[in-house]
Amino acid sequence: MRAPHVTELAGVDAVVYGIPFDTATSYRTGARFGPEAIRSASSLLRPYNPALAVNVVDALSIVDYGDLPVSPGDTERTYAQVEEALAPIVEAGAFAVALGGDHSITLAELRALARKHGPMALVQLDSHGDVWEQYFGQQYFHGTTFKRAVEEGLLDAAASVQAGMRGSLYGAQDIKDALDLGFTVLSTDELRTVVAEASALVPQRHRQMLLSILDLERVSVDDIMIPRQEISAIDIAQNWEDIIDRLRQTPHSRLPVYDGTLSNLIGILQMKRVAQELARGTLSRQRLMELAAAREPYFVPEGTPLNQQLAQFQRTRRRLAFVVNEYGDIAGLVTLEDILEEIVGEFTTDPTAVTHKDVSRDAAGNWLVNGSATIRALNRTLGWQLPALGPRTLNGLLLEKLETIPTPGTALRIGDYDFEILQIADNAIRTVRVRQAPAPQSASA
Repeated sequence: MRAPHVTELAGVDAVVYGIPFDTATSYRTGARFGPEAIRSASSLLRPYNPALAVNVVDALSIVDYGDLPVSPGDTERTYAQVEEALAPIVEAGAFAVALGGDHSITLAELRALARKHGPMALVQLDSHGDVWEQYFGQQYFHGTTFKRAVEEGLLDAAASVQAGMRGSLYGAQDIKDALDLGFTVLSTDELRTVVAEASALVPQRHRQMLLSILDLERVSVDDIMIPRQEISAIDIAQNWEDIIDRLRQTPHSRLPVYDGTLSNLIGILQMKRVAQELARGTLSRQRLMELAAAREPYFVPEGTPLNQQLAQFQRTRRRLAFVVNEYGDIAGLVTLEDILEEIVGEFTTDPTAVTHKDVSRDAAGNWLVNGSATIRALNRTLGWQLPALGPRTLNGLLLEKLETIPTPGTALRIGDYDFEILQIADNAIRTVRVRQAPAPQSASA
């Protein structure tokens, strides 16, 4: 955030410092570049929060302390250097934020804090507990951090919790070791239960957001993607006047451009560049192709979990990706906005709008649903109980039940709902009317 580089901490509220060290990691080094990368990215942050009406820079004195000294290749010496360098920060009592470093550097930070405060409680949000005894004979390693911290008396394990434990382990002993040390260990499922039951402490909206974040690893790009036939894009082979009309009327900030078929993608068009060319009167078919080709399309495989895709969007600085199936064909499109909507709900400027973009109500109060709406989204936003295993979209579910391409007016019942097909196009169900099925009549005595 372009905080000033200051090492005199009198009157400072928050201190940011870097630890460019990753010698103690076992796989995929690179955390040493974290401080530089985070500082670079944070230069784009703006200090004013309109929801809280607070300018964080005006409210707090925030400084960048710079990078602490490290010795690449020498883990124990680095711990000593970091512990000593942190002493003035700890003594100043400022809120400290570390950038970069592999998990192991937490041990050096805990040593510095314990010198002033004694044993501390830990809240660890992580996939693994990092409580191994050793790794190939090494006691100081990113997987042994909290084992060493408890042994050295830096942590009060009975007052500490490791939350969000998930993924594969070498064995049950990994969890048992943490429990034997005295930690409270919560798996992702257990954490989900805690959040769901915290009704007295956490508002409903915030509780739902927390649960949605925990669910990201269970949901894949297939579940939320825009199906191929629904993708809004520009066919460069179309009539030029029609292309101009599409460009002027599109609500999107980015549009894919293809030649004849979506399989022949040219690139991604940024509409602000198009607007500039239109204003100057310099936009031509060739120029449009050049603008699109400047941003190559980005592809991801089916089945990619949303938490991984969110991280990939951040890493690649992309906002949309084409989802491809096992044959390399484009199956759909997923956007950063789609993933964020999984967390915070539908984006809309109208607070009275229907809770999902693919659903509306008719005059009689029935639901009018787009056939491309996903089963997951309908169940989640409308509280329905449609079968979640099998087809991912309402169109797929109805076609599976009917076992044929229906004609408009076809009706069927699934569970507690009556479905009436209203529109068919390109061998797919486009629009469906849905109403609650009447309750069965009980036999009279």
